[in-house]
Amino acid sequence: QPWHTTFKVPDHATSSIKYASLPALPAQSAVQRSMPVDEKAKRKEREERKRMEQGIRLGRAKEATLDYRLGVRESGGGPGGQANPVSLKGWTSLVEDRIKKARKAGLFQNIKGRGRPLVTSMDESNPFIAREEFLMNRIVQRNGAVPPWVEVQGELDNAVATFREILRQSWVRRVVNMITSTTPPAFLHTFTLGDIKKIRDSEWEQRERSYHQVAVEELNTLVRKYNGMAPYAVRRPYYIHNVEMDRLFESCAESILSALKERTQTQETKKMANAVGERGESSVVGTKVEYTMSYVSDDEIVPGDIVAVRHGLKGRQEGLVIGAHVDYMGRQVIEVQLDSTEVYQVYHPYVTRLRRTISYSRPSLSAP
Repeated sequence: QPWHTTFKVPDHATSSIKYASLPALPAQSAVQRSMPVDEKAKRKEREERKRMEQGIRLGRAKEATLDYRLGVRESGGGPGGQANPVSLKGWTSLVEDRIKKARKAGLFQNIKGRGRPLVTSMDESNPFIAREEFLMNRIVQRNGAVPPWVEVQGELDNAVATFREILRQSWVRRVVNMITSTTPPAFLHTFTLGDIKKIRDSEWEQRERSYHQVAVEELNTLVRKYNGMAPYAVRRPYYIHNVEMDRLFESCAESILSALKERTQTQETKKMANAVGERGESSVVGTKVEYTMSYVSDDEIVPGDIVAVRHGLKGRQEGLVIGAHVDYMGRQVIEVQLDSTEVYQVYHPYVTRLRRTISYSRPSLSAP
């Protein structure tokens, strides 16, 4: 009878490697699949959850701070607070409401630039610059943030300007002293711009060469640093001592010519004063006369001179020369009193004399 038959599973339905029929694995729940299998994954998941919770708390703290400044005591759907809007219209209403409350509280009274026209920029109307890029660049500019190579560029420009200014002042002072010591005052006006450009002083160049080479090497060190950071299109060549000297002789001619004219006028003024004194036309007796001279007959800086130096931390400073000495390498070091507590020591080529005051008392004059 059929009910006495025993059911037998067919061969193709049984688990068999021969027929590639393997039993299916038990299905895992979604919770079991999401659980990490090792301790490292568990720790990573805990750290991510912790960071997420910290971000949520920080956002809530910012919202609470803003609500406190606007006078809203409770917010964010808490007990007695207003729930956050879910639509764009709701957010617009919320923003307008907070702006009104801030205006009533007087928070807009101390805004920077209030009552003045807005500062516009050409980039704001540039169609090739995206709006978000323009806003980002403006934020960076207002906060004074620049790329590192731009900072090095400013440092390099300041160093080059300082070096060239020191060269200019030293050469102008030297040439003026040379001309005035070898040429009578009556012939100073005969010098032309071409004559001054041809003047060379091998003794001065030999004496100052070591200082100039050290300064040029420092400039080239900054150039190497700048070229290693700057884009290729804005990199700079190295500075050469001979090129800088030729540039110096060419650019200082006008300054030397102006100094000679000033010296000629000073000599004429002195002659007129002496002539007046000899004729007895002055009614002043025992007057103290002071002359302030930009250039003197020698190239030395002596105690009592008012000089300008380039301070390493404070920039350009003026002070009184109180002494000088020679270091172990034979270089002259000038001691400058900058204030009541600081005496700054600097090498002679990097000191610029501003003035030297000569005072004396005129003897009593009597009418002839």
